[in-house]
Order: sequence, then structure tokens, then C-alpha cells
Amino acid sequence: MTKRIENLKDVFLVRGRELYNASIKEQKELPKMQKQVTNEGLKQIIDLELSSASKQSLRLYDFLSKFEIKPKGEKDECCHSIIKETNKLLAKTTDSFVKDVVVLESIQRLNHNNMETLGTLATYADEIGEGKIAASLHELVDEEKRIDKKLSELAKLKINKKAASVF
Repeated sequence: MTKRIENLKDVFLVRGRELYNASIKEQKELPKMQKQVTNEGLKQIIDLELSSASKQSLRLYDFLSKFEIKPKGEKDECCHSIIKETNKLLAKTTDSFVKDVVVLESIQRLNHNNMETLGTLATYADEIGEGKIAASLHELVDEEKRIDKKLSELAKLKINKKAASVF
């Protein structure tokens, strides 16, 4: 890939590589976070997010290969920052209910980053004449939205209340 970004296709490819990197990073880091979680519902949602990250990385690899681009190489600074900050908080947290809150919040932040980037990539794909890629990216956005809804419900109905009672 050229070092210069000269058109929308170039932006699409750079952001696609970043999201590929983020999905690989999530697959590496989420199991570590999952080991620190006590809430079974959250453990199940982490499994869903891991499955989603796996699908994302596979599809992004296929899309980028179509353009003869190696998917590795671009770092998603947002994803790396969220994971780094989460690990700092977890290291300072002693209560298991509070750890659940920290992990849930982290996954939700990662999820929102994924939804935004996937949606943007889908728009770019449409604009550069890649309708099939755009449709596939929209499917991934929908999957992330379903996970986000489950995270919000779990936070509101259970996890936040338990952590709030730890005074």
C-alpha cells in the first residue's frame, strides 16, 4: 500500500487495516478480561464479542486481500488505548463486582468503536462501488448493535447495581 492517502479507497483500506488489527487485539485480550469476570451473563456476552471479532477479522482479511493489501500493519490506537486503560483499572480493582463493571464498560467502548468504524467503512465501500462489501459490513454493524443492547441491559439490570452496593 502506498504511504500517501490520495482518495477514499485509500482511506477505506487504512481504516480497514486498523479495524482488522483491533479485531485481532480483541481476540487476544478479551479472554484475559473474561477470566477476571464473575457474572455469567457477562462471560456469555464476551463470548459473543469474541465471535464477532473473529468474523470481523475474517471478513476484513478477505476484503483487503481483494485489493491485494496485507491486512496487518495499521494499529488501531483507540482499541489499544481502551485495553491499556482497562488493564490499569483492573490492576487497581479488588472487588469482583467492580471488576465486572470495568470489563463491561471496556467491552462497550470497544463495541462502540467497532460500530462506528464498521459503519464508516460500509459507507466508504458503497461510495467506491463495493456494494457487496458494504452489505457485509452492515451485517457486522447489526451484530455489534445486538451485543451493545445486551451489554446495556446487563449493566442496567444487574452489574451496576451490584457494584453500587459495594460501599
